[in-house]
Amino acid sequence: SFYLYFFKKASDGFELTCIWGMLINIILYLTAIKNVHRQQAKSINNLFKIIFSIVGVCQLIKIVFYLKFILSSGLGHLAIYTDSEELLSSIPFAIRAISGFSSIMALAVFYYKSSKKYKMLAFILLASDLVIGIRNKFFFAFICIIILSLYSNRKKIIAIFARISKVHYLLIGFVGFSMISYLREGYEINFINYLGVVLDSLSSTLAGLQDLYSLPDENGWALLNPLTILSQVLPLSGFGFISDAQIAHEYSTIVLGSVSNGIALSSSGLLEASIISLHFNLFIYLAYLLIMISIIQKGLNSNYVIFNFFALAMMTGFFYSVRGELILPFAYVLKSFPIIIIANLLTQQKSRN
Repeated sequence: SFYLYFFKKASDGFELTCIWGMLINIILYLTAIKNVHRQQAKSINNLFKIIFSIVGVCQLIKIVFYLKFILSSGLGHLAIYTDSEELLSSIPFAIRAISGFSSIMALAVFYYKSSKKYKMLAFILLASDLVIGIRNKFFFAFICIIILSLYSNRKKIIAIFARISKVHYLLIGFVGFSMISYLREGYEINFINYLGVVLDSLSSTLAGLQDLYSLPDENGWALLNPLTILSQVLPLSGFGFISDAQIAHEYSTIVLGSVSNGIALSSSGLLEASIISLHFNLFIYLAYLLIMISIIQKGLNSNYVIFNFFALAMMTGFFYSVRGELILPFAYVLKSFPIIIIANLLTQQKSRN
């Protein structure tokens, strides 16, 4: 919001959205952060470790399939998007379904007491998609790791966070993730110049809204169906064969005209709140953020393991919903539902010895 407002000359009413975007961040910072009031007393058990190993193997197999497809396509990373149907059909459904548990299982390792070995394996599991050029899963999972680790080793994590949140570490992270994108896309421009492209890319989640604000309603907002905000939970949770309609596709078609070359815009919380109500979008989005934060905090602080796992499933989706779909937290719950329903079998009271 800051970048678009001050450097991209927001206009046609979009400047108010940018201002509200900045204010929402300030409001959340001042009101939503609560101290963790319960230290974790449970640890992962042997059944958890068995399932974790199976999920890890399936994730490894999926990554191998993805790599082979990307390397043989001649299109690089973009093949994931331009030939997604062919890619998905080449991977056995069971492998895709089980690898979908990687997020909730890995995050549970950091939430509950576990050995350093399992924490390292969980970190590798979450970072594995970087190999095929997918950054978002690891980026948002890393935020979750910091939050969840407060439940098992509060003092150590606060000290680590204080170090990594320094400006030079943040710059290193920005350059590192930009390098992954630079290499996966095979850009031939100078890398320093490419960093400017990345800033525009990061802002594109909101920048496309500027185009919608400048279009007549019948050519823009009127073409976006509010019901799709809910129904897109199906393709997002792996049930695209029932319905594959998504706001991101409709949005990209309106703003870009075509998505056939693999270049598209993602949805965002602000976009979907605006589709629900153009006049009350910021209030809707702020209410959504506060409600989701409250649900996740209550789940993490609950003494019931099933509620812990429910919150773990929602976390990554919630953070991703900032530049994705509002329904993502519930899509992650659907994807992780088999794990959630057996959650009580996956932990044990931590031994005092």
